[in-house]
Amino acid sequence: MYKNKISRAFLFFAALTVALTSCVDADAEAEQSLKKMTDRIVSSMSLEEKVGQLIHIGISGKDMRAGIASEISKYHPGGVILFGINLGTAGQVKSLNQSLQKASLEATGVPLLISIDQEGGRVVRLTHITQFPGAMAMGQAGDANLARSVGFVTASELLDFGFNIVLAPVLDINNNPKNPVINTRSYGSNTSTVTEMGLAYMEGVQMAGSIPVIKHFPGHGDTTVDSHHDLPTISKTLDQLKSQELIPFQKAIDKNAPALMTAHILFPALDKKYPATLSSQILQQLLRKELNFNGLIFTDAMEMKAIADRYETGESAILALQAGVDVLLLTAEGPNTRRMFEAIIKAVKDGRISEQRIEESVKRQVYWKLRTGAFRKHISSKFAFANKDEIINGYLDKQEKVREDQARQLKANYRGNLNETVSRKSIVSLKKGFSGLNQDDLKKSFVFYRTAAARKQALDMGIPESNLVFYRTGHTWLFRIYDKQWAGPWLIELEEADIPLWNLLVSRWNTRREDPLIGLYSGNPFHSISVPEKGAFLCSFSPTFESRKALIYRGFHGPIEKADLILP
Repeated sequence: MYKNKISRAFLFFAALTVALTSCVDADAEAEQSLKKMTDRIVSSMSLEEKVGQLIHIGISGKDMRAGIASEISKYHPGGVILFGINLGTAGQVKSLNQSLQKASLEATGVPLLISIDQEGGRVVRLTHITQFPGAMAMGQAGDANLARSVGFVTASELLDFGFNIVLAPVLDINNNPKNPVINTRSYGSNTSTVTEMGLAYMEGVQMAGSIPVIKHFPGHGDTTVDSHHDLPTISKTLDQLKSQELIPFQKAIDKNAPALMTAHILFPALDKKYPATLSSQILQQLLRKELNFNGLIFTDAMEMKAIADRYETGESAILALQAGVDVLLLTAEGPNTRRMFEAIIKAVKDGRISEQRIEESVKRQVYWKLRTGAFRKHISSKFAFANKDEIINGYLDKQEKVREDQARQLKANYRGNLNETVSRKSIVSLKKGFSGLNQDDLKKSFVFYRTAAARKQALDMGIPESNLVFYRTGHTWLFRIYDKQWAGPWLIELEEADIPLWNLLVSRWNTRREDPLIGLYSGNPFHSISVPEKGAFLCSFSPTFESRKALIYRGFHGPIEKADLILP
């Protein structure tokens, strides 16, 4: 019965994909009108307004304050990025985004692009929407329709809260197990998985009417340094990058990816002096000319130490724009916004950057604000004419109608089990296959749990409450292997800090117990992890509520419509 539901869901979303594909790309007539309108809007903007569009700011607090409105009025930012610290109740989030848009319309007449890091798994900001598993979980599930549907639903729900940019998908290939920042944020360790799943997710976000941002170009997977803290170096040749890291980006660009985020990484074979974010060799020669990317280039956060510890704020902004960047991303309002704004204005007046160069980036941004309906949704008195173009309105009407019709059917047929489906299908048995415990073992199994999700799933499946043991310290279960009253299969929910103790337990269990031992793990699987001879080590790659439930479920069931995938 469950498999039949999944099959129907897959067939439904395959039909949804076909129905919405025509909405991802504008037709020739609409494209021409969008470009003409873009030119008209940008030509009427002052230099200060155009420069401001290139800066996207973060803010402090969960509510609109006079200081934020003042900054928007003074520096005219083209967008705002929100983090967890900004997100209060559902009502607060919606009110904040509405207030931000209002402040921008009053200041410049141009609506904002409001972005958020909502990758799923361990990288989420807004908790009021469906918490899907992350990229590696979807990569292990191995179904592009699932990735596409997750992108569609995530973007749709974010749009309801006022977010019109999703800073995902991650197209980095996790080809270095010691990577401290990417690991489970990547769809996988091979180009085919990352490409197929990443592009499907990207298409889903576009189908919902939002803007996906592929990241982190030209690839952050093969690093051992986190660019939040220092500047990583990747010593690969261009040919080596083209044979692996660049493949997902090239395929996404071929599919008209609208936006891309740079990596703060030094690639000496491409540019000995500047990291990718500041390198014209990488962004102009490679990305624009060789890979033919025409969309928006976002920086990663400019306050990250890979950049901020090496370059003065204003100078880093100038170098980034000279390199070809369209959007300078900041994590806060205040002094850095002022420094960047003033430095860019001065650079234009001094001739270091031409106003034509500024306009190129502004046009790319305004174009996407028109194309995704931001101008129509947030009506501007200054640019009221932007809402009167019949061809653009016809294009937007067509998009909205198809999305609304399909979204209603999606909610009726798929939303109820989508998260459960992808979460269960993503569970992997590390290093060896595992068909699940015998159903007769339910009543005699012991579950050592950390989270409410694991407890709920165990109880729902019929495991006696007396056999559920909550623990925090990690040591409470180790010595119970010698006590006969604990005889039976064990399922232990683990965090990364528990791995050393788990490895010790496995070594003792293998010589002292005949019952199965099952590890249930939601963290980074690229550690030294022991797998019991009798039992399994199950990975979810994701700490979400449904992923943790899925680990318990998978302990008593075989893989969902796939063989277990064994990680290297």
